[in-house]
Amino acid sequence: MGSVLRVVPQGVDSKGAGFFTELYGRALPTVVITTKQVVGNQRAVAVGDVGGWKNDGVVVGVSDNFDLACVWVQPVLPMDTFKDRVLKIGDSDGLRMADTVYVLGFADENLPAETVVDDIGELYATLRDNLHPPGSSGHAVTNKLGEVVGVIRGGTPGRIQDQAILINTVREEMPAMCGSAIP
Repeated sequence: MGSVLRVVPQGVDSKGAGFFTELYGRALPTVVITTKQVVGNQRAVAVGDVGGWKNDGVVVGVSDNFDLACVWVQPVLPMDTFKDRVLKIGDSDGLRMADTVYVLGFADENLPAETVVDDIGELYATLRDNLHPPGSSGHAVTNKLGEVVGVIRGGTPGRIQDQAILINTVREEMPAMCGSAIP
């Protein structure tokens, strides 16, 4: 089973990705981070992986400030099965221009892909290559240690760049955004 999941809102023609995460070092194998762009205004989503695991998810919150969403998934497998799939959160404050990062995605998208940080701001990083097909919002961006340092927000139309929401921004938004989904 992979760590990056396909997220498909029910009733709309949209798709994207997301990933199981942690908060403050505690694994959250029922919480999937994705983007608001992926879930739109839908509350019900399907979540699945390349191995055939699939389950229903509920959008429990979105960030009013950023393109982020939190999905709660009721696991159908023992929780220990999911703990290995939780991606460790890094510290995006250590990210610098020209750093090599890796975009983790769904297996049919030729990922992971290596790219370079082209620009970095307080909330977002611009990645040099727009490597992703439509539906790539929500992919995890990791550092060389495999820690998540960003979430793909989407490409810039007409440019060969992607924008990633820095993980420290995500971490700050998670308690309000995910609320009751965090045990």
